[in-house]
Amino acid sequence: EEEGGDTELKLRLATYKARVYFSQEYETRDLQVRLAKKELKSAFEVISSKVKHRAGAAESSSLGSSSDLYELMQQQHHGSSNNQRVSSGQQTWLLSQQNQCALHLKANLEQIKGNRKKSLKLFAEARLSSSLLDERKRQEEDVFQFNNLGVLHQTLGRFHLALHYYTKALQLLQPREPRRFEILHNAGLCALQAQEYESAYESIAQCIQGDPTERFPLRARSWLRMAEACIGYYNRKRETIEKDKEFLVVSKDGEPKGIILKPFEQTEARIDEIAILGSKADVELFRQNPLHRALSCLQKAIRLCKDQADPECLESGLVSLAYVRLELKDPAAALPLALRVLDSGKNLSTENNTQSTRRKASARLYAFEAFLLLGKVDEATNILLTTSNNTNVNESEQLEMLANHLVAGFPASQLQTSRIAVQSCLSVLCAVTDKFDRAKIVAQSCFSDVSASGHSSVLGRRALVFAMLKENNVEGLIKTLMTLP
Repeated sequence: EEEGGDTELKLRLATYKARVYFSQEYETRDLQVRLAKKELKSAFEVISSKVKHRAGAAESSSLGSSSDLYELMQQQHHGSSNNQRVSSGQQTWLLSQQNQCALHLKANLEQIKGNRKKSLKLFAEARLSSSLLDERKRQEEDVFQFNNLGVLHQTLGRFHLALHYYTKALQLLQPREPRRFEILHNAGLCALQAQEYESAYESIAQCIQGDPTERFPLRARSWLRMAEACIGYYNRKRETIEKDKEFLVVSKDGEPKGIILKPFEQTEARIDEIAILGSKADVELFRQNPLHRALSCLQKAIRLCKDQADPECLESGLVSLAYVRLELKDPAAALPLALRVLDSGKNLSTENNTQSTRRKASARLYAFEAFLLLGKVDEATNILLTTSNNTNVNESEQLEMLANHLVAGFPASQLQTSRIAVQSCLSVLCAVTDKFDRAKIVAQSCFSDVSASGHSSVLGRRALVFAMLKENNVEGLIKTLMTLP
């Protein structure tokens, strides 16, 4: 009995230490993996030795597979004598539960190491082992399994399959159970990655509103993700409307006489109505006023970031807020936000530098737009053409550098899109400074890029229209629009 207690203590210590290593942050991921792996190996050795000893194995061995352990435990459970069955069954159940815990931790370890297939196999083995548990414990185990499978498929980019597993886990939990909100939050993040923006907003809003532990309302990133869902919903709505041509040529008797501009305008009223976050009324307000909803969420996120010392979240919030302010026709409010981003983030960790580079590049374009809208042409020119402080870098190299920064860390196929965005800004700048010929050439170059890559021509077409209207060349604009796709 003392030997059993000593074994139990060793096993629990090993699994608890592994869980601690997973939950803490270390200088390198390799250090975390090594420490956790060492404890998990000890845990599996204890389980393997204990089960094989009780099953009459002649020799103990090191780490055995879950299937071997499961078979041995079943043999013990069904093959023991009547007077030993209760005690043996209890011990078998205990070993099964301990084995599951170790398997889940090892699956987590393999996921961190990038061995996704091996992680899936370990989750399946843990589920096989759960058949020895009673119904209540099995249901708890199912919740754990479905959530972990959701996380794993989410990391593999199988977002809809992940959402399926999250839904199965949520169906097994009570409405106010704390674990429910952790899984609901996972589902919200997954829906955001799947571009299911309404579902993402609703899930995270319900976490913030309903979590009895009050963790999510105080978490800056929860509010940031809600804002990102709002912005994603707004942009999708905008793209849907912009599928139709923004410019119509008016003809009379077969002759073009003028043009009608149809730019996208999002008319939103400030949200005066108060609704419970995540409720049907709140989701309806989200649909009607996504930008103002994003505005309030971002302001909350930024306030919390200051208290939580999360510079990465703060930088993301500032960039998003600058964008929202521009879309709400408030360049004066957008400008200081964008400039603040360009001066921030210097102390971010190395692994986040790529994301920070993208955010700064976006902030540079937002600052450029805000400067132009405020009539500050010199400042706009400087912000667009000085991505690098190196005076030996010419204008073309500066613009190419900015385009690369916009998609830093993304596949090279996306570079063409960012080039079009940058070239469109340059065309507008040329038109504002009365360099109409160059403005039209730059805008038309976007069309040639688009024909080669298949990307949308909306930005280039807008820049060309702006340049020709600024030049007061309405007749030439009509002829040009007649030939555009």
